[in-house]
Amino acid sequence: MAFELRIENRLSQSLVMTPQLQQAIKLLQLSRLELVETVAEEIETNPVLECEGINDTPTAEGDGELKPVEDVREQVKEEDFDWQSYVNEFNDSSPKGVDFNTNREDDNFLENITDTSAGLHEHLLSQLHLSGLSGDEITIGTFIIGNIDNDGYLRIVEDSKLTDEELEAMALVELAKLTGAEEAEIVKVLNVIHIFEPSGVGARSTRECLLLQAKALDERDSIMEAVISGFLTELANKNYKLIAKKLSVTFEEVIEAAKKIIKELNP
Repeated sequence: MAFELRIENRLSQSLVMTPQLQQAIKLLQLSRLELVETVAEEIETNPVLECEGINDTPTAEGDGELKPVEDVREQVKEEDFDWQSYVNEFNDSSPKGVDFNTNREDDNFLENITDTSAGLHEHLLSQLHLSGLSGDEITIGTFIIGNIDNDGYLRIVEDSKLTDEELEAMALVELAKLTGAEEAEIVKVLNVIHIFEPSGVGARSTRECLLLQAKALDERDSIMEAVISGFLTELANKNYKLIAKKLSVTFEEVIEAAKKIIKELNP
């Protein structure tokens, strides 16, 4: 038996059922009421989704009615929000930190930064020398910047048993020991570095990193800042009602603040 190798050109058509196409077909098969219920379920299980422009008039068949946006949101239960993939960052003893080497359209200041920690340090040092600090303060700032890692964190102290507030306080004490400077001087220089670009740089903890980014937003949100400042543990434990009570705000406002943390900040 003889074997022969041949090259043939064939033209064929095929339909690839992508997940998006499968979902579209599934939705097209639903009745109006089923579609409303499906959308409501998605909103309940995914806090990032928002529902706009839902008509609350009854259906023509009279077998149900479309729920207004507020009615749908009121049905959201605390346990329906799964923050696990996000809040794990809060409990990580060595968090990823802000990715200061990514290229984003709104991060023009990153265009000339290389993908190395040396590039980040050089960028920060250039801002330090333009900050108007005294010579001694620039010396302190240079030491601090030299201890900022490539994720932008100032990890002088690392202990998974410490809270974020304790990490920040311990780092301040350690910096004073290492530099021989007063803690007040360290705080002054740190406050200057914390307004450098990229936002969040020089943070001593995840809490501080998120808070610095929140304060750098064009439109500041006092509720979001309050949640970050004192209630990250409660947020991780899904105690949204407790947060609302402590801050004297509504449950809905806490949810909106939490969604902003996910969408606009990077721990």
